[in-house]
Amino acid sequence: MNKTTVIKIVAAVILIISVTGGAYFLEDRYASSQEVADVSQRLSVHTIQDQIKWLQQSIWAMEDRCGNDPSRMTPDQRARYRQMVQQKADLERQLNSMMRGKQ
Repeated sequence: MNKTTVIKIVAAVILIISVTGGAYFLEDRYASSQEVADVSQRLSVHTIQDQIKWLQQSIWAMEDRCGNDPSRMTPDQRARYRQMVQQKADLERQLNSMMRGKQ
């Protein structure tokens, strides 16, 4: 074998090893689509849970100010109270369906 043939063989082996190493590096560096979907699902669940907590605190604050009796509330307060209770119920249904779909 002459010197140029040996250099070509060594260069080809180094190129193959470099490309293979680069592919493994990129595969490990970036998340798979399933991992991204899982993180997105967890973020959505966390966001909905935060919204439910905020609505519950707002409902309790309104009940502390006006009592549990809607007749003691002004019409605007009653409308807002009913809207918050409805939003909370909708979010809880959405959260339950997401949790069932997750399992």
